[in-house]
Amino acid sequence: MTKSRLFKRLGFGEYKNLEHMRREFNHLADRVPLELCKEWHAAVDVHGKAYRLNKNLDETWLFLSNI
Repeated sequence: MTKSRLFKRLGFGEYKNLEHMRREFNHLADRVPLELCKEWHAAVDVHGKAYRLNKNLDETWLFLSNI
């Protein structure tokens, strides 16, 4: 799963490509340490790999409506 598809499913909007997403979100990382940004990126990658391998994966915990 691409990051843009994950962000769309999470309700962040439609993104044509990764560069479009970066323009929208990079400013949010300005004050975040680089190592933490790398951890977030890794978490998104791990999630994408798990979801790609198992489409029945329960990911309802990701949605704000479940909080």
